[in-house]
This record gives sequence, C-alpha cells and structure tokens, in this order.
Amino acid sequence: MRRQRSIPSAYGRRGFAVATVVVLLLLLNFLAFGSLKAGSVDAAVGALRVETLRALYACDAGVIVAMDELSADGEWGGDRTLQMPHATVSLTGGGVSEAGFDLVIEGRSGYGRRRVAVRVDISE
Repeated sequence: MRRQRSIPSAYGRRGFAVATVVVLLLLLNFLAFGSLKAGSVDAAVGALRVETLRALYACDAGVIVAMDELSADGEWGGDRTLQMPHATVSLTGGGVSEAGFDLVIEGRSGYGRRRVAVRVDISE
C-alpha cells in the first residue's frame, strides 16, 4: 500500500490568519486602554488644579473678611470657619498686641489646600 502524501489544506492557512488577527486585535485593545488610562490621569490632575485654585481664592476671601473685621474695631472676634459654595475657609488668629496680629487662613476645596499666613502691623 502506498502512503498518501498530505497536502496542506486551506483550513490550516485560515487558522493561522485567524490567530494572527486575534493577536493584532489584542494588541490594539491594549493600546486603546493604555491611552484611556493616560487620559484619565490628565483629567485628575486638571481637577486637582481647579480645586487648588478654588482653595487659593477662598484664602483671598478669608483675608478680606479678616481685614474688614480688624479695621472696623481693631478687635478679633475669634477663630471661625466660613462655608462657601465650593470651598471652606478657616480663620485662626492670635491675640491683638502692640506689635501686631498674626493670622493663619486655610482654604479647602475638595483635595485642594492652601494656607496663607498674614502678619498685620497695627499703627495709629
């Protein structure tokens, strides 16, 4: 009996093509998900920057509130916290002396934090 030679079938070539296409699709998926991950990190950094800027503006508002209070009667009404729509401001100060007044103002918005230290010199 004679042995028949095996002839490469078209099915084997198609199987190789399908495997190649699957591998290429996997690589494309990894690239796509990697670029989405990088984009989400950029968005998070941008959001933190906005929150930090809001906290800084809240500090500025706290300085204005404290200066208005000190200029009205020269007395400090005590430590307090002010609530704003997107931020919180904490006003903390020491007592008024002849030398001046030390005031620490901290603004918070989400994860953003800013602290401003103010030295007010009192003059007549």
